[in-house]
Amino acid sequence: MDQIPYGYKDSDGKNTGVLFEIMNAIMHASGIGKRHTLIPSKRLGIKMISGSPVCVIVANTPDVTIQSLIAPIGYSLKMGILPRIDTGITDYKSLIGKTVAVPLGVQFDTVFHNDKRIIKVSPPQYINAIKMLKVGRVDAVAGALINLKSIAIAVGMQNKDLAAPIILTQNKMYLICSKEILKTTRQKLKETVEHLKATGEIQTILNRYLENN
Repeated sequence: MDQIPYGYKDSDGKNTGVLFEIMNAIMHASGIGKRHTLIPSKRLGIKMISGSPVCVIVANTPDVTIQSLIAPIGYSLKMGILPRIDTGITDYKSLIGKTVAVPLGVQFDTVFHNDKRIIKVSPPQYINAIKMLKVGRVDAVAGALINLKSIAIAVGMQNKDLAAPIILTQNKMYLICSKEILKTTRQKLKETVEHLKATGEIQTILNRYLENN
């Protein structure tokens, strides 16, 4: 997924990111896969139903086809609200009357999204929402917390600028594959993910990117 911290280009223009590295480890250990590319999140779903044999690492949300699940990678994606420190937001109740940036397409909690007591604005992308947070145009942002925190740091915000996040949902992240992947290949990939978790290789990658989040 072409999104910080999952997959992005570093200062030298090379692809990097926590899920990018985990997928590379899976490909190397299994010997499966010939090409690894970064794809914008909105195109992932289209790619999965395109008729091509393809695998991705994403959160197991209701729109993910159960038959495509291969194995969990050992990390749960937390979705919720990331407030500025100076807004007085400490829990869900304190969101009432506050302005929250919800990037277009972000849907994770029915109660929050239907709550008319919270003022919501819809910037096009995560980066736009974070920039609004940085300059004080909104009190908080909503979405995948690891994305929000990583992007906030990338645009110059510091940990002291951010309040504790409000976690509303959690979903395990899985390696999933399209139905065009053979059953024997799926089994090999599952065994590979389990092996990389058992040896600690996946956790090492997670720690390297996410230890401050």
